[in-house]
Parts: sequence; structure tokens; C-alpha cells
Amino acid sequence: MSKRKATARLETDQIQIYLNSKSATRYGDAGTSDCYFNIPRLEIPRANKIFLSVLNASIPYSFFNVDDYDNKLVYTQNGVTTTLTIPQGNYTVLTLRDWFNTNMTGFTWVYISTSNQYQITHTTTNFTFNKETTIFELLGFADGSDYTSTTKVLKSSIMCNFFPIRQILLQSFNILNSNINAATPNNASILASIPVTTQANGIIQYSNNGSIKFRVDHLDNISDMRITLTDQDGDHLDLNGCHWSATLQIDIQ
Repeated sequence: MSKRKATARLETDQIQIYLNSKSATRYGDAGTSDCYFNIPRLEIPRANKIFLSVLNASIPYSFFNVDDYDNKLVYTQNGVTTTLTIPQGNYTVLTLRDWFNTNMTGFTWVYISTSNQYQITHTTTNFTFNKETTIFELLGFADGSDYTSTTKVLKSSIMCNFFPIRQILLQSFNILNSNINAATPNNASILASIPVTTQANGIIQYSNNGSIKFRVDHLDNISDMRITLTDQDGDHLDLNGCHWSATLQIDIQ
């Protein structure tokens, strides 16, 4: 992290801030993906324009494809509604199939590899997977609808997706800008969108090869900077205690 006096008038038009979650002053409820950093106070003349870029980042792929946001199957059978909570972890189509076959009495789950779909059968009655389910994306169903079996058989309506976290958004509510996430259009705090291009348990490396930067509309209390990592839907990542690092650059014009 950049070392400067507590209050210093900038004599240069550029400054870099090196962040490491291990050196955060404190963490929010989401743990190491929600960090507060003690940054030396910067005095920037009001007439100047401020631009910011994320030069690089290293983030461990230590989060799960089944987490607190997508771990429930809600189904109704014979008028009785049941909610199953799947333990957090990284699942494949086969290990999740096996979990359901072990924990849903009377049901048989089969994975159809040629179409990347599940087929679920009950021995005696029809059943409905309710729209309150949060794990539909992995199971191959679109969110927001109920799905009822026909002759005791239900098949995925779309393909299974075991890659639910596709982007990592690096955000700071201290730095307001005009970047837009379609999932959370009122959020003006996104500093970078980092694609997830590695496998679970690897390291996601990001480098700003295009020298992308954006104008900062408002800079607030940067001495207590909060940086959060979320997925593309705005949900906090659970890095399971692992640490990340990033380099920010501020340009003053």
C-alpha cells in the first residue's frame, strides 16, 4: 500500500494504491471479500479531474458454485412443500446428482450427458419444483417459474450451468462513477469487471492491458476505503478466508 503522510498535497498527477486484503484494517460481514483500508488522506484541488483505473488484480478461485445464494431446492408433493438446503461446495453434475439421490427419498435423478440436462423421476406421484428455488441455474431451469412433472417425470427445461459466477466486480462505495451493471443499475461504485477464466482452486489474474480508466464523479472519505468483491449479480463472494490483491491508479488532470 502506498506510504504517504497523513495529509499531503499531491505533487504528481499520478498515484498508485497497492491493496492486499491481508492488510485490511477490518472486514465486513462477507469476510475477506469486503475490506476496509486505511489510506493516507489525499488533497486534490477541486478544479482537477480525477480518473481511476484498476491496473491488476489477483483473486483466488476459492468460492463455491453452490453457496448461500443458490443452495435451495423447494418442491411440493401431495400438497406438502419441502425446502432442501444443499451443503456449500463445488459440485459437478454427477456429484450433485448423487447428493439428490441420497437425500430425496422416492426420487431418482439421472444426468443426460448428450443434452446436459437432468431427468427427475418419482416412484409414485407427480411433484412440482417451486419458483422459490435458488439453485435452478445449476439444475437447468429458468428462474421465476414453477415446474411440474408429467407422469411423474420432470426434465430440465434448459441446459445445466455449473459456472454460475462468470464475472467478479471490484467495487468501492467511496468512489462514485458512471459504470453500469445491468443487474444493479443504481450501483455507481464498480471499478472493474474481471472475467472468471480459470478453474476452481486456481488464481484469477487480471491485467488492464487496454489501459482502461474512467472519470471519478465523486470521491468520498478515501482514508477509510471500502473495497468489495461481488459476482455479476451483485452478491458478495465468499472467498472462504483466502486473500486477494489489486493495484489502483489515480490520475489527476
